[in-house]
Amino acid sequence: MGLNIENFLNDKLAPGASKATAFLRVTASDLGSIIKVTPTGKCYNLLIDVSRSMDEKCRNREGKPIRTQKIDMAKKAAKAFINTLDENSKFCIIIFADYVQTLVEMTTATLNNKQYAYKLIDKLEADGGTKMSLALNEVLAQIEKLDGYISFCELVTDGENFEDDNDALKKVLKKCEGKFICNCWGLGTNYDTSQLKKISDALLGKTDAVVEPEKLEDYFRESLAEAQAVGIADAYLRLEFPQSTKIVRVEQSYPEKVDRLPMTIKKDLCYDVPLGALSDGNRDFLLAFDVEPLPVGKRRMALRPSVVYSDGDKEIIIPGPPIVVSWSNNRSETSRIDPKVATAEGLGEVATLIEQAMEAQKTGNTARTEKLLGTAREEAEKLGHNGTVKLIDTIGTYDKGKGTVRLKAGNTEAAQRELEARGSRTMKI
Repeated sequence: MGLNIENFLNDKLAPGASKATAFLRVTASDLGSIIKVTPTGKCYNLLIDVSRSMDEKCRNREGKPIRTQKIDMAKKAAKAFINTLDENSKFCIIIFADYVQTLVEMTTATLNNKQYAYKLIDKLEADGGTKMSLALNEVLAQIEKLDGYISFCELVTDGENFEDDNDALKKVLKKCEGKFICNCWGLGTNYDTSQLKKISDALLGKTDAVVEPEKLEDYFRESLAEAQAVGIADAYLRLEFPQSTKIVRVEQSYPEKVDRLPMTIKKDLCYDVPLGALSDGNRDFLLAFDVEPLPVGKRRMALRPSVVYSDGDKEIIIPGPPIVVSWSNNRSETSRIDPKVATAEGLGEVATLIEQAMEAQKTGNTARTEKLLGTAREEAEKLGHNGTVKLIDTIGTYDKGKGTVRLKAGNTEAAQRELEARGSRTMKI
């Protein structure tokens, strides 16, 4: 129970070989009773797009309009989200378009404050364009009023960010890293999934497609339940290594494939990989590294992993077993691939194929899209990743003989958005 680190790899390298890949798992269990930390509490923040397009009617999965407007669905979901908060929580509400407004300043989730928030939410109207940097800057200012809180944000939008805001968005994401966790929710089909993923990846959250806006309320409830289960804020996977090791890849492989190397805090012989807030469950990583070869029969310590978090001003370190390699001239030993490494690599490849397929679709290259999706589906099926198989099947028909997925006729934009958002999710190994 508590925090545990495991590593898996073929630790036998061929003579003169220098490259190795390890599968590393961080497991948190029963954190609430085992580990006691001292943050003051948790704060939950809503960032709601009120641009002009939010006034449009919602559409069903087939693209047909229904009666309710997107802004009304967002209002309903926001009120349900706030209603679920307990009185020990803090919250604020930010609305944004090509302007930003703090609708509700950071406050305690008392009954009176909730009722005040409901009245302001009911008055929301949609107008203007979309500048997400404004919302992130504003919520950061609100969060920085607090001391010691674990902070979560839910950003809801239905459109693409203004192009002239993209540089500002990059800058504010750097400021926000490590300050709060942010999930992004794309309503409808007119937003850019890759833009939202840049936000959620940088801020250690997730991006999802809400192709049926009436389900936003349910998604919010699920997200809030996950946030309320968090036991540790601002944790890191620390990788210490000797001068004989060079780390070349740090990739989260579960629950979602994300390249974590760009956001890793790099010191001389120590990398800190942000984990964000931890709750019970697994985080899996693929670590690729180069080591200086030694003679056959010799061993070398390549990496020393640990999980690090803060309890007030005190740094708590949970050490894991070191990753050690050795050299052998036995080919049966050195040619073996660890099963967990192989599966994680395969799942990552499926996610890459789906990403490439969706990019090909945007450029109108249907043949390439269908071939890439066919390969992704075949590999996902081999690995037992049934969730991804089902996602792919929603947008096309698999032709086993040709190894392709023939895209369905008609409006499949909703299914494509779901595949874009969820195609990088992997499965537990």
